[in-house]
Amino acid sequence: MLRADADFRHHTTVLFGAGLLMFVLFAAVGLTAVFDGYWDDLLAVSVRRAVRWQPAAVGFFLGAEGTPSFSQFALHNRLFYHAARVFPGSPELFWRLVRFSVALLLAVVLMAFVLAVCREFGVIAAWVTYAQIITSYSLMVFASSYSWFGFLQFLPFVMTFMWYGRTRTPGARWFFHAVLALAVFVKALCGYAFLSSIVLSCALAIAYHELKRDSPWRTVLWRMTQGAAAGVAGFVAAFALTAWQASVLLQSGSRAWHAVMAPATVRTFGYDPNSTLMGDLRTYIAYFTKNGQLWIFADVLIGLMFLHFVLARPEAGSVLSRTTRLWLALIVGALAASLSWNTLAWGHMRYHLHVDHISFFIPFNLVVFLFNGYLISTAAERIGPPPKDLGSPLAAGR
Repeated sequence: MLRADADFRHHTTVLFGAGLLMFVLFAAVGLTAVFDGYWDDLLAVSVRRAVRWQPAAVGFFLGAEGTPSFSQFALHNRLFYHAARVFPGSPELFWRLVRFSVALLLAVVLMAFVLAVCREFGVIAAWVTYAQIITSYSLMVFASSYSWFGFLQFLPFVMTFMWYGRTRTPGARWFFHAVLALAVFVKALCGYAFLSSIVLSCALAIAYHELKRDSPWRTVLWRMTQGAAAGVAGFVAAFALTAWQASVLLQSGSRAWHAVMAPATVRTFGYDPNSTLMGDLRTYIAYFTKNGQLWIFADVLIGLMFLHFVLARPEAGSVLSRTTRLWLALIVGALAASLSWNTLAWGHMRYHLHVDHISFFIPFNLVVFLFNGYLISTAAERIGPPPKDLGSPLAAGR
């Protein structure tokens, strides 16, 4: 059962203050550390040249030779171009404000996730989730990268987790799918990175809400497919718009197709005559050990054992309880979604060890943070008198 509205508003107010702290931490780390200096610098140079030259086609990434890259629509470059014209003489101030702005937007999106956790699992779970987010250093560094526009990587998943549970009618689901497609469309216009993880994370959030409703597995899979199809539709629309833009600017359909597809092919399959399968596999495995990721895997194993042996003992004749099975399915699904990008975009994985590790947050690490919050919240209920808190949607399976 949900808490009374007044009670929930109280926790919302407190968590809003915590959100301000999250933004301060994100912004402070962004002033001292850089997630991807190469692309941030390239974007800044592109915008500065566009402001100075004011070419007909503004907002493109410019390569080392100063030529535009047509492989992406670069919507955020256009936004920065128009905003930079307000600060023509203060580029340092402008980019500092940009860093603050993108860090604020990611803090808002992640605090929306924490509030959704509060409504679904209770205030204890929300605070545990919040604490893990603000102590994730790699996520804090990622927050202020204006070339990656971090908040767009998480927005579709968080929006689905918050909203889909309230869609009860076919019309409401159609509207939700349209907004989801729009969110993925905007993200794809700013770059294609992590799109497979983003789309699959939305399908996973849909699965959670359908399992919460005790929907049949056939319904769960169908609704997941619908959500994934909406995300794919957003990507296809963005790709088509990018190809159309290239054809207009290059005045040639074949040249435009090559300009769009050649970088996509490199990102997918890679192009390095010196690479070997074993070398690529070592790089792939290196992501599992980067930035303390191994500790998160260990945390999951310990948490699942604690859930199985202490909090949710199996029913007679069952190896695992219903709650353990549901959480195991959600965690494995989240891991598959996170790994999908490095698995499908093998070339991107090979060359971007310094950035692709962030895909573990989309959504595996966030789901693990939520799982830890659920465990601590449930254990607290077992130890002491039941707190005035939100009930867990998975409690029925305990």
